[in-house]
Amino acid sequence: MDSKRRWLRMCVVTIGLLVMIGPGLADAQAPGDDRPTAWTEMMLEFLATGQMPLAPVAATSLAAPTFPGVSPTPNLNVTPGGGTQDQTETTVAVGLGAFSSNIVVGYNDRAQLNGGFSGYSFSTDGGQTFTQSTAMPQPAGGNLAGDPVLDTHPAFPGRVYYASLCSANTIPMGTLGICVSISNDGGQNFGNPVVVSTPTCNTTTSVMNDCDTFDKEWLAVDSFTGNVYIAYTNFVGGGPPQPPATPGSGSLRGQIEAVVCNAALTTCSAPFAVAGNNSVYRQGVSVTFGRTAGQEMVLAWYNRSSGFIESTNCAVGAGPAIVVSFVLVAVA
Repeated sequence: MDSKRRWLRMCVVTIGLLVMIGPGLADAQAPGDDRPTAWTEMMLEFLATGQMPLAPVAATSLAAPTFPGVSPTPNLNVTPGGGTQDQTETTVAVGLGAFSSNIVVGYNDRAQLNGGFSGYSFSTDGGQTFTQSTAMPQPAGGNLAGDPVLDTHPAFPGRVYYASLCSANTIPMGTLGICVSISNDGGQNFGNPVVVSTPTCNTTTSVMNDCDTFDKEWLAVDSFTGNVYIAYTNFVGGGPPQPPATPGSGSLRGQIEAVVCNAALTTCSAPFAVAGNNSVYRQGVSVTFGRTAGQEMVLAWYNRSSGFIESTNCAVGAGPAIVVSFVLVAVA
C-alpha cells in the first residue's frame, strides 16, 4: 500500500511540475531531432530517484558581480607613450600597507622607452591614472630583455621586485640571463638590476657560442622565510630547436632551474635543477608556496615534448637553496 501511495504521489507531483514549469524549461528542438531534451532528462532523473535536479540557469539571468565601495572605471591605456609598438606579456602587482593604492604593471616594451625591452607603468591612486616610466635602469653593459614578473614583499610594504631576462657584461655574449630590480617606493622607481643567474658555456667544444641561455622566468617571495625564489627555463647548450609538430615527436632541450636569494638580493644560491632532462623541452614555469610554513615550494610548467602540464613540490629549508626533495607530477 505504501508503495502505491508513493507512486501516486510521484505522479501527482510530476503532473503538477509539468503544468507549472514544463513549458518554460522545454528545449527548442528542430523537427526530427530525437535526442532527449533537458526537461526530459530532468523528469527521468526525478522518476528514477525521487529527487528533482536543479533546473539549468540561463546565462542572461546572471547579474554582473558587484564589489562594495568599488566603482568600475573605463579601460585605461597604461602605455600611452608606446605609440604603435607592442607591449606584451604583462604582469601586475599591488602595493602593501602604506602603498596599497599603488599598482605596478610590467610588460615587454618594443618601444624601448627605458633603453631595453622591459617596461613598466605605475599608479599611485588605485588605478585611476598611470604614469609610464622612461627611467628603468639597465644592467651594466647590457639591457633588460623582457618576460617581466612582479611580486611584493610582505615584510617591506613598499618593496616591489621586477624580474626580467637580461644581457650584461657579466653574461656571455649572445645569451640571456636573469636580472631582478628592486623598488622601495611601491613601484615608482627601481634600482639597478642584479644578475641573479648567469648561463654557462661549454669551453671544451670548438662550436662558437655553445652556451646555455634562459627564458620565461618567474619570481615569487616566500612570505614565511622572506626569501626570493626565481625559476626559469635553461635551454642547455643554446637556443631551443623548433617545437615538434605533435607532442612527444622530438628531442628538445629545456630544463627547469631555480635560484633563491635573500630579500635584499645580496646573497643568491647557485642554480639548482628542478626538472633536469636535456631531452625534454620544458618551459613556462610558475612558482608558489605550500601551506607548510617555510618548507614547501610548488612549481608548475608546460612540457612541450609530452603536451602535459607538470608540477613538483620542493621541500626547502630556512636557508637559501636547501633543497631536500622533488616529487614530479604530470597533469593532463
